[in-house]
Amino acid sequence: MKLSESFLAKLASEYTLVSESENNTTYSASYTIGTFSIPEVSDLTALTNQLPKRDRITIEIKYTHTFDLDSLNSSDEDAIKLFLRDIELNIPHMNDKKTALTIKISKSSENQLISIYSIEKLAEFLNDNSFERCFAKINDLSQRAKVLELQEDIPSFSTSLFTFKNKKSNVDAEPTPPQRDEILKNREKITNFANSAHHNFIPDDFNIIVGTAHQNIDHLFKKLLIASSLIYICDYSKLTDTGGVSLKLNGYKTITNDIVKNSISDTDCATTYFDIYSWIYNDGNTIDKIGIARNIISIHLDKEILTSITKDTISSIGSGYQIYLKDNLKQYIEIKNKISESIQKSSEKASDLAKSVGSSFRSSVLAIYSFFFSIFLFRVISGKSPSLEVTKEVYLVFIAFMLISIIICWHTMNELKDERTRLESSYANIKNRYRDLISEKDLERILNKDYENICDLNYIDSRGGKTRVLWGLALFIMFILMTVLRMQSYYAQ
Repeated sequence: MKLSESFLAKLASEYTLVSESENNTTYSASYTIGTFSIPEVSDLTALTNQLPKRDRITIEIKYTHTFDLDSLNSSDEDAIKLFLRDIELNIPHMNDKKTALTIKISKSSENQLISIYSIEKLAEFLNDNSFERCFAKINDLSQRAKVLELQEDIPSFSTSLFTFKNKKSNVDAEPTPPQRDEILKNREKITNFANSAHHNFIPDDFNIIVGTAHQNIDHLFKKLLIASSLIYICDYSKLTDTGGVSLKLNGYKTITNDIVKNSISDTDCATTYFDIYSWIYNDGNTIDKIGIARNIISIHLDKEILTSITKDTISSIGSGYQIYLKDNLKQYIEIKNKISESIQKSSEKASDLAKSVGSSFRSSVLAIYSFFFSIFLFRVISGKSPSLEVTKEVYLVFIAFMLISIIICWHTMNELKDERTRLESSYANIKNRYRDLISEKDLERILNKDYENICDLNYIDSRGGKTRVLWGLALFIMFILMTVLRMQSYYAQ
């Protein structure tokens, strides 16, 4: 029994309900009284004490025989005695059954909790003909409280936005909201909602996640679930001045619908659209997923009406996405192989550079050795006795060869440095070329955090350094040897 009916049962034995309403701040019920009954003060006091302390009740009686009003707006025992005495004094003067009694309860929010005295009447208040006003009323309620305490004997249920809690329940926790900011951010990226500046609802606000909703709330929330899910799925949406929602979906077909709230008679599609919305926004690339969803939705409608979507659409979308992923996997493997080939070529080039330095070194040293051998051979052929005598002319030619070798060494090292820079630049270009095709983290993983490139560069530096040392050491030894021989030849003369 409602609290208002409990009061009426104490104050009257015959009454008729005239009107009843409830909104976000007030509950009100009006009756016509046929016959009053005077309860015990303690009974009425006990009844007023059942009211949550955060709320305030006002009982007002208007008689037909006088302009005076009897009212009660306190649970104080003296005030209740005075109220009952005034009723008792007026009873003898009541000649008809048109005495009006109004019960009004002012609701206050406390710790994000507010009372609901008639969920049916609250649903009527929220169930505006206009989608926009409906969303606005729910938003206003959510600003006041997240836990709605049901004063009627109705089982608890909840969405991600509200917990409708039976007053006898010990569950005080608010519902756990989804990542609202992230969802709203993604909506801005992939849809165009013309009213986004004034509305921040998400479909999860209207999806029952715990318990079974009261039928009036369930019917209302399913319509809102359809509208909100479509707003988050369609390319373009707008809450119109006439109370409906204008939608445009670009898939394989372009679908344009204007949905009026009262025209939604079948709410079976609510679950389907919410499942599609959840699939798009929860995990993975939302841009890829919403494109596939729009394509599939556009060919799963009866007469291109968005509310006529078939239940198996979500399965078709999942299958389409799997095919899409397989195609992308082939492309991914091709890209990965191309990157690997590029890295392999880079390593081969590094190896060739290192080999070219060694070849230059060997050629230079071989030229000097050939010079000595040719002198020795010339002396044998000309009939002279072979000796290690180094004449002035031979020494000068050796110095010339050594200077040429030093120049070749300097040129080779500079060429190696230039080629190393080109190799490093080429590697950077490879990374930049594929950075737009795959994610930064995946590219780093494929390239093993540049490990191969770093090894190649270190290998070039190492070979270059070793060759430079060997080249210098070989020239130094040859210089010392030739100088000693030249001095011996000079003093032997």
